[in-house]
Amino acid sequence: MSNYLDFCPPGKPGIKFQPQLEVDPTNLASRRAHMEAFFKHMGGFSKEKLTAKRKHAERIVCVKLLKRTAPPARVGVRHFELYVDWILWFDWFKESKDRGEAVPDWPWKGTQLSAEDMSEGASPIYAEFKKGKEAELRQLREDQAAAEAAAAKGKGKARAAPPRDGAASSWSEEFARAQHADAAAVQAAVDAGNWAAVRKDPGN
Repeated sequence: MSNYLDFCPPGKPGIKFQPQLEVDPTNLASRRAHMEAFFKHMGGFSKEKLTAKRKHAERIVCVKLLKRTAPPARVGVRHFELYVDWILWFDWFKESKDRGEAVPDWPWKGTQLSAEDMSEGASPIYAEFKKGKEAELRQLREDQAAAEAAAAKGKGKARAAPPRDGAASSWSEEFARAQHADAAAVQAAVDAGNWAAVRKDPGN
């Protein structure tokens, strides 16, 4: 176990984190202020880095929720943002872990917030992501159905519809291919944010 309060910045032994305020891990503002203070304590902090990693974490959470057998129609914002912060925490220290260095554990392992808790409303980030990806999947199925129908009528060999908007590989294609991939490998790839691995069909 690696308690984050025992960690010192690189090259500064003995300089442990001294939080200025008591943290409430169930409160979004309190939790994120505490996390940001710790990231700054450890060095290498920038607002740009934090914003980019949070956006990345939001995408991972959305994908993981949609990959469930029964994807939720909506998710409470408190649950969603706690999930995002959990992913963000590990991603923040991923490079250190990859170098074989000890990294701090997530501070609030016992903290859980129900996805059905709508006391602060549903997550608009998840709602928007879900809406967009469902539209992509629907269009993909329609394109495939049209191609199959054309082939059945003898209008030529069915060809896969070209990527929409010029995208080399849309999220819909990633999702569709993932359905045929090894579930454990896909889950590991999603957890690691390795989208190239998610796109690859092991059967190829």
